[in-house]
Amino acid sequence: MKFELKDHFCIYLDILGYSNRIENLNDEELKTAFDNFIKCVVTENNFLEEFGKIIPYKIKLFSDNIFIALPVTKETINDFHLALKHILDYQKSLIQSNYFIRGGITKGILFFDEKIIWGKALIEAVQIEKDAEYPFISISKDIINLFIENDLLSDHNEFLSVPIIEIKEGKYFLDYLQTTIHLQDGKPVTYYTFLQNHQSLVKYNLANSKGRIFEKYNLLAKYHNEFCNYYKEIFPQMQYFKVKDIFDDDITFKRKYLRVLLKTA
Repeated sequence: MKFELKDHFCIYLDILGYSNRIENLNDEELKTAFDNFIKCVVTENNFLEEFGKIIPYKIKLFSDNIFIALPVTKETINDFHLALKHILDYQKSLIQSNYFIRGGITKGILFFDEKIIWGKALIEAVQIEKDAEYPFISISKDIINLFIENDLLSDHNEFLSVPIIEIKEGKYFLDYLQTTIHLQDGKPVTYYTFLQNHQSLVKYNLANSKGRIFEKYNLLAKYHNEFCNYYKEIFPQMQYFKVKDIFDDDITFKRKYLRVLLKTA
């Protein structure tokens, strides 16, 4: 067997507040929590299977953490762009089961097989997630610079673009709520059901959290309300989906997009 370090895109995901959720459960309650985790994250979610049919990824689940590595190839930007779109879909599906996801995305040297994960890229992806003040999937400067160098970071939403948000200067995160809006017959439409569920789950977790976890859900409520305000002229019903009685602050969200470099024949 050959042990060789190679360049990878790395995606580290973590379920927000999960250790707090299960730390005081008894053995029977832990079994129920585990069964629900397996059902929602693995068996009834076809992301892992479908993702692998399209992109040659490697994945490990450990506790409430998910680590995905995609080897860098000549077509890396196209493949990675597709990977990000799948991650956004996976994130939304987990939220529907009350698993809010935060994480880190980076690029670097890694060795990854059935038994071993070793490399600076894994450490950096985990550290990006830990350093982020916000409960979103954070994108490293290296990744953003890669898109900038290829003229793929835009202020405008284009076909197949991946939506991101900038919070503070130079801090970028995947923008999953933006993916609930799409064009139908040339007109924008949105998934009100997801937005309503998102509102209910954020409110529920605000009422059942404290300390740092409460602060994270308060930020998610701020993100949710800002999204509703931003699109209320197009979708007037959004005014009814806002989360009330949150602690407001001066956080601003700037929408940007990672354009795809379409392949040519």
